[in-house]
Amino acid sequence: MVYEQSNRSRAWQRAVLFDLDGTLFDSLGIWERIDREFLSDRGIALPDDYAQTVEHMSLNTAAQYTIKHFRLDEQAQDLVQEWQERARNAYATVQYKPFAQHYMQYLRSQSVAIALVTSLSRPLFEQANQATQVSQYADAVCLIEDIGSAGKHEPDIFQHASHVLQCEPQHCIVFEDTVAGIRSASQLGMQTCAVLDQRTQPVWQTLQSIANYAITDFSQAPTLDMLTMAGL
Repeated sequence: MVYEQSNRSRAWQRAVLFDLDGTLFDSLGIWERIDREFLSDRGIALPDDYAQTVEHMSLNTAAQYTIKHFRLDEQAQDLVQEWQERARNAYATVQYKPFAQHYMQYLRSQSVAIALVTSLSRPLFEQANQATQVSQYADAVCLIEDIGSAGKHEPDIFQHASHVLQCEPQHCIVFEDTVAGIRSASQLGMQTCAVLDQRTQPVWQTLQSIANYAITDFSQAPTLDMLTMAGL
């Protein structure tokens, strides 16, 4: 099931697809703390590469990976429930990254379709939405868990958002902070914009090299004229 906020029958000529964690929301610090505390409770130190490994995964896929990698005698659904309980209060006060909300308002004023494309679970998205009212800007909200995708290393969620908006992939641009997300969207012929986040600094050069655009904050985001000139 996909939330469709408005214009259900409209075919859009161009669309912007936004990731949430680390892209629109200043939230990845939440998960670093959760990961550290979760593993510490089990006597395990947080590996340096753990966050980058699981950041593009759905919670269920991340739980399965975590159980296998650390040889935990636990069930995936129990890990997901624990993570969501730890995250719920944090997402109740999550905030936009600098200029992100202004950019979304600008796109709305230009009649550009917007989809939110996220690996957040439904309860956490709803918590974050209460704090930010981000859904007011969106024509569609697509949750990875709703389509059964393992994560953004597969292009399924981006293709699904394109289908929901009735907008051809080549007329979509994806704002993402992960290498996996940028590569998957690019496979579909979508334009991409990498967004710098503290956790993605180690792979920032890679993101810059594979994305059409790269910004450190949304004051640098491409204008509609720039996107039109680039063929969006």
